[in-house]
Amino acid sequence: LTVKFRLISKNVVLEQNVYFGEIPYMTESASFIYNGIERVGVMQIEKSTGISFTNVKKGVFSPTGCVCKIIPLVGVWLEFTVSQKMQMYVTFNKKAKVYVTTFLRAIGFKTNYEILNIFDLADKIDCTKTKELNKCKGRKIAYKITKNNGVDVSKAKNN
Repeated sequence: LTVKFRLISKNVVLEQNVYFGEIPYMTESASFIYNGIERVGVMQIEKSTGISFTNVKKGVFSPTGCVCKIIPLVGVWLEFTVSQKMQMYVTFNKKAKVYVTTFLRAIGFKTNYEILNIFDLADKIDCTKTKELNKCKGRKIAYKITKNNGVDVSKAKNN
C-alpha cells in the first residue's frame, strides 16, 4: 500500500509516494496471512482495560449465560463464571481456576458471614424472639450462634 503525501507551503507544492505497509490477505475463516503464516486478529476491545460483562451461549461456559472479565492495566486478568452445578469460579490469566469463596478468603474475607454479607445474603437474627426463629427454619448457619455474653453455643452438647 502506497500513500501520496502532498506538502503545500506558500508557493511550493511537494508530492511524494510513501510506502505505508501491506494489507494482509484475509481467508474465508476471518483469519489473516502474515509472512505466509495464518494468524487470527484480536479486536482491541478484547484487550482494553476495565470490567466487561459478556453474554455467552447458555450451557457452553455458563448456565447463566453471563461471564465477567476484569482486565487491569497491569497485572492478572480475572474471569468470573458459573459452572453447570451453579458454582461460581474465578479464573486467573485464563489458566488457574478456583472457587470464588477461596479467592475472597485469600484477599481478606475470613468468615462465611463476611462473604455472604458482600452479596447481602447474611442476616443477623435475634434468637430471643420465637417468631424470628420460626422464620429461619431450614436455613443454613453462616456464623456462630452466641449468647449475649459471647459464649459459643453452636458447639454445645444438648443435655
